[in-house]
Amino acid sequence: MPGRGSHRKILRPQAILFDMDGLLLDTERVHLDCFVASCVQFDLVPDMHALHACVGTNQKRTREILTAAYGPDFPWNQIRTAWQQRFHTVVETQGIDVKQGAQQLLEKLVALKIPAIVVTATSRDVAESRLHGAGIRNYFVDIVGGDDVNTGKPHPEPYLEGLKRLNAKAERCWALEDSENGVRSAHAAGLTVFQVPDLVEPGSLVLQLGHTVCQSLDDIFVRLSTF
Repeated sequence: MPGRGSHRKILRPQAILFDMDGLLLDTERVHLDCFVASCVQFDLVPDMHALHACVGTNQKRTREILTAAYGPDFPWNQIRTAWQQRFHTVVETQGIDVKQGAQQLLEKLVALKIPAIVVTATSRDVAESRLHGAGIRNYFVDIVGGDDVNTGKPHPEPYLEGLKRLNAKAERCWALEDSENGVRSAHAAGLTVFQVPDLVEPGSLVLQLGHTVCQSLDDIFVRLSTF
């Protein structure tokens, strides 16, 4: 199914900048389940609206969002520890699935000689580990982790850093994102943005940015096949 959004002419990309969690790797549902279980452990009602607002942000921003939602007594350190332990247990015992269309798309980029880089809110070391574990690390020339920048998504700095490392121009590059925070970051950095929603469909405000919304990474593969 073709994507919806911008109708302006989209040029062949000089490079493609990828988000990781929820776009390349099917981790967001695991994060959600682990957050819910951790809240229950500490007798808190899971605030799904607040959690969805955290998607695509770094740990600092996640803490700010959850503390604002639950109040100043929110036990962030305890919740974070329990949340992370549960997530790591799932990763170690079950592994992480690659999202639909990701492998085929990455192989297409190799065939077209289009470089790719990961721009993620996750720390660089963790991103390296997850991508290696999923067998797709070698498709990327570099990783911009959440700890590589001063300000995370939705600020444009992560994508500006990615462009810098690629020595590429924003107007000639594509950004692929699942979250609204990631879309806002890439759009503010001047890239052509494609959104493949995962847990949350884009709201009316973010849709006003005029980017293209797709059903899956297969749609990006089809678009690239026209070049």
